[in-house]
Amino acid sequence: MQKMHQKESRQLSTIFFVLLMGSFVAIAPVSTDIYLPALPAMETDLHAAAGSGALTLSAWVLGVAIGQLLAGPLMDRFGRRMPLLVGTLIYALASIGCALSPSMPFLYFFRLIAAFFAAFSLVAPQACIRDVAKGNDGARLLSRLALVQGIVPLLAPAIGGMILEYMSWRVLFWAMAFYGFFSATLVYWVPKNTSKNHLDFETKKENIFISFFRMYCNVCRDRFFRYYGMIWVLQGIFIFSYLSAAPSIFEKSFGLTPTQYGILFGATAFMMILMTQVNAVLLKKFRTEFLLRASGFIGLFLACVFLITSFLSSDTLLHGAMADRQIWFLPVAGTLLFLLCAFVMLGPNACACALYSQGKTAGTAASLAGSGLYLIGFLSSLLMGFAPQGTSVPLAIIFLFAMGLQLAFALKAPSLPQEEHKEAL
Repeated sequence: MQKMHQKESRQLSTIFFVLLMGSFVAIAPVSTDIYLPALPAMETDLHAAAGSGALTLSAWVLGVAIGQLLAGPLMDRFGRRMPLLVGTLIYALASIGCALSPSMPFLYFFRLIAAFFAAFSLVAPQACIRDVAKGNDGARLLSRLALVQGIVPLLAPAIGGMILEYMSWRVLFWAMAFYGFFSATLVYWVPKNTSKNHLDFETKKENIFISFFRMYCNVCRDRFFRYYGMIWVLQGIFIFSYLSAAPSIFEKSFGLTPTQYGILFGATAFMMILMTQVNAVLLKKFRTEFLLRASGFIGLFLACVFLITSFLSSDTLLHGAMADRQIWFLPVAGTLLFLLCAFVMLGPNACACALYSQGKTAGTAASLAGSGLYLIGFLSSLLMGFAPQGTSVPLAIIFLFAMGLQLAFALKAPSLPQEEHKEAL
């Protein structure tokens, strides 16, 4: 009976921990997805050129990419709690600046500041999870975190749209500020064992920039991080390429309305969330790196199928009538859905393997990989912007390239040491 109570207590503790970490990770989708419906209204109200509102997203991506490079070393040097608290508070204040912006340049500036400090909330959960678990246990926690992280993008656009029905776009940024202040109060419940200073006294006496450089060098020397970290970084190609290309493919080529595309996007996101939970269950039976390589092989096969389907449908999508185009909807959308489901299983497993040996510098490692993910994603979205429109061929090519690279790194990566897997937390 006592063992049963201990197990139930441990399960409740794990659920609370995942929800707590998920509340910090949610700052990113809350800050982007909720205000996407407001971009035209922002441009009109601020007397800005059409399309200029989209640059606030570019400012966000750039700010998060740069901010993570500072967030990780600071958390490893001073602990998790204080940098996270400062980051969420400044994010909230910068969001107030966005709400009060009199022109688009002011909005760009405050979005950049908000993104820079929101990066602390992205690094902290991964570092905290590595503090309490690694290997299969860490991958399971990261898969559970993906469940919480994935629900917010499903709800945020709808919430943003409802707010815009009755209020100004500025209210959305006030809502972000409120969530930032709310997240700051949650820092109190970050477990104390994840906020202790891991670094030795000699590190404290170093110049802070020399210290950060040395920490990044140490991370890059780790053989697990070099290979599994690259798989983690390459996830950015899938995420940002898909977000950039999917609206054009399905709305312009297949004639879906924005509402229909929203339903398709939500269904795809739901399936991807479901696969992260399947991954968590499989981790009880299989080793992390085995699932990583299996997902890579399946993903490469599906990427080839997606490319073939895209080539076969390209002429019809570019020159055919709408009725003829829609015949290809299920083959294109179906193969893309299965490919994304294989891709999403790579993320938690690659992250857990990359951080396996990063006990003292988990924050630095997470920030380096996260920054790389955003930067390569930013470049991928730019590439998709210059690619030919009206067909899924460019997206299929870049997906095949990325999946091939991920599989190559997974096959070359060293296996994790054999160990007994214990329940996290």
